[in-house]
Amino acid sequence: MRPFYLHIGTHMAGTAGLHGWLHDAAPRLAAKGTGLFIEGPAASAGTLPLANAVLRPSLRTPARMAGRTKPPGLWGRLKVLARLRGLCANPDIKRFVASAESLCFAREDVEAERLRWFFKVADVQIVPVVCFRNEMHWRAMWERELLKHGSHWRYGLGMDDIREDWVFDREEIVRFWRRFGSVRVVDYDREIEERGTVLPALLNAVGVMTEADQGRMYLDRSA
Repeated sequence: MRPFYLHIGTHMAGTAGLHGWLHDAAPRLAAKGTGLFIEGPAASAGTLPLANAVLRPSLRTPARMAGRTKPPGLWGRLKVLARLRGLCANPDIKRFVASAESLCFAREDVEAERLRWFFKVADVQIVPVVCFRNEMHWRAMWERELLKHGSHWRYGLGMDDIREDWVFDREEIVRFWRRFGSVRVVDYDREIEERGTVLPALLNAVGVMTEADQGRMYLDRSA
């Protein structure tokens, strides 16, 4: 089965940089047999329709609270399904990459079942990829990001409130995604300390950059 790398964030851990790189490199990646299931460049890619179709309707995500999207009905899910299956039906694609950091909010059995439904007939193996950073910094950066939007957002309650402790529960995030396969974990803080950037590690984790490619990236950067 062909691998389908599914990057699920987390927030404030290099996702925008990953989206921008993948968007810019899309033609070159396609020529090498990599199919991308990503909407738009950089931060706008966080509104990936697949994530919105999988997540529980009651969850108040940033995109939903900002009015950029809303929970889809059956027709909306069918459109996502048709696009996903159309991509997976291409025999020239050897691997697939999708990325949406809001997928790290998934916790419920019904969300897992929706995800399985989307991939039911596709000849692919989901490879979950997650990037964690120091929890104190993660919380501080996330709270700062939410404060940018003031008090006009209407947050949910309990497990639907993205300001609560459940958002930062690493064990629960990994536990949920382990249902689909071995979870690839990237250590944001270690990469920043050792390399000054988390991007090469993320690209390697989603199967589009080898160690040799990373070496060339650093040589190019220092030239």
